[in-house]
Amino acid sequence: MTENRFSRHPKKTIGLLLLAVFFLLDFGLGAIFCPKAVGTPDAYYHHDLPRNISGTKVWGDRTYPVFTNSLGFIDRQVRFVPLAAPGKRLLLLGDSFTEGVGHPFDETFAGILSRSLEGQGVEVLNAAVTSYSPKLYYLKARYLLEVAGLRFDDLLVAIDISDIQDEVVHDEFIPAGDFGISRSYLLNRIDSLLNRISLSYHGLRTLVGRSPGVSRGLLSADVDVEKVLANWDRDRDRWTDDQDVYRAWGAEGLRLAAEQMRQLAGLCREHQVRLTIVVYPWPRQVLAGDLDSLQSRFWREFCVQQDLGFIDLFPDFIQPGHAEQMLGRHFIPGDVHWNAAGHRLVAERLLRWWHESGDS
Repeated sequence: MTENRFSRHPKKTIGLLLLAVFFLLDFGLGAIFCPKAVGTPDAYYHHDLPRNISGTKVWGDRTYPVFTNSLGFIDRQVRFVPLAAPGKRLLLLGDSFTEGVGHPFDETFAGILSRSLEGQGVEVLNAAVTSYSPKLYYLKARYLLEVAGLRFDDLLVAIDISDIQDEVVHDEFIPAGDFGISRSYLLNRIDSLLNRISLSYHGLRTLVGRSPGVSRGLLSADVDVEKVLANWDRDRDRWTDDQDVYRAWGAEGLRLAAEQMRQLAGLCREHQVRLTIVVYPWPRQVLAGDLDSLQSRFWREFCVQQDLGFIDLFPDFIQPGHAEQMLGRHFIPGDVHWNAAGHRLVAERLLRWWHESGDS
């Protein structure tokens, strides 16, 4: 009698069956419990939003509509955006604050600017994406100008408090070269895919991956590295006033950020784009009444040296003696991001800048 495969290799067969069951359960449960990222890895500038999407996104207890246009920019609706426009164009770059997490487009400062300026023949494009930082601002702007061929007249870059930490994280990213991909991009793509589909990978990444993907060589040599990494998420906004955090990674993050912004300034001069930098506080700086924050001082001096426009929103959010009221009025409860009123405040300030700068 002829033996079947199971009779000949019972252990291997059982092993393969158990492995198949494991992967079915792992990917099946992953489809339910793994995070559904809106962003996608990008070979040129690390990560981006998919193009022409129409759906919803969850931020905390908020569910809100999300649309992207043909360039992958957050927009009012799915639409085609030509590379050149008959009138002026203002491009926005920033992180989650500028992307407008937690709000539909029309409630964000980008949406308000767009509505307010479109009647004057000005198109506002929002190229911001969560977790961007100066390195990615430069890489994305370079890609848009020199690869995609997008034309715009003004670039407004909103540098967030957390950008300095993210700059340290993004330092190891190597953008695509002539061949269109890089080892850094491929690893990022694999990690992102597995984190979305495999429950076991996501769980292990959550358990072990609390330490950010940061080169330890960028951290100060005289600090407790494990302690720094353990407090990484908590310390995102502390580099401006905590000397230990500043020494650990804040000084290096600022150095890296300034170098990338110098490259961005040179790129804009080359393409005759006016560059303006915007800074604003987190709740920590509001509560401390830190009007003379290191974030403000550093970028103000940088803009003077580089002959760039500079907008300081710290005074708009900080009123001595009214910190709690300002937080309740302009920030999402329990979050560092702005509520709808905070976005309106920013939009009003930027509209004044636009008109006062002679671009109305």
